[in-house]
Amino acid sequence: MSDTASGPKFTYAHFFLPHAPVYYDSTGKYVSKEIMFGTLVHINKEILLSHVKYTNMKIQSIVSNIVSKDSGAIVIVISDHGMRHYNSSTPKEPFFFDNICFMRFPNRNFPAFRDKWSNVNVYPYVFNNQFNQQIPYQQDSTVLILDKEP
Repeated sequence: MSDTASGPKFTYAHFFLPHAPVYYDSTGKYVSKEIMFGTLVHINKEILLSHVKYTNMKIQSIVSNIVSKDSGAIVIVISDHGMRHYNSSTPKEPFFFDNICFMRFPNRNFPAFRDKWSNVNVYPYVFNNQFNQQIPYQQDSTVLILDKEP
């Protein structure tokens, strides 16, 4: 699609970041092959958090690029789950459900946003707030499914 296409656009992308395999550290430099292909990289909190910092850097670049081309763009960045693989002393780590959620509204109008909404209510919030819709909010719930030992 060209930059000069007219009319509203909706673009959806699902990025595999931050996620194993981990290729970059927080500064964007390649990690060692031992880390990259290590069997325990997915449970190493330090490595994963470094990769989150790298991901944040990439997200900031993408959002800045979008806004530089369209200052009226609504931008939503939301994750499908939180951190869930690193070692923890408790089996139900609260970070499992802490999703990344960033919204950029050009009019800076953010009324009545609840801190603990699940992803199911993000788009009704956007459509109600920015497009004067009346979409009802859904009851929030979370289900933790644990793999059973074989």
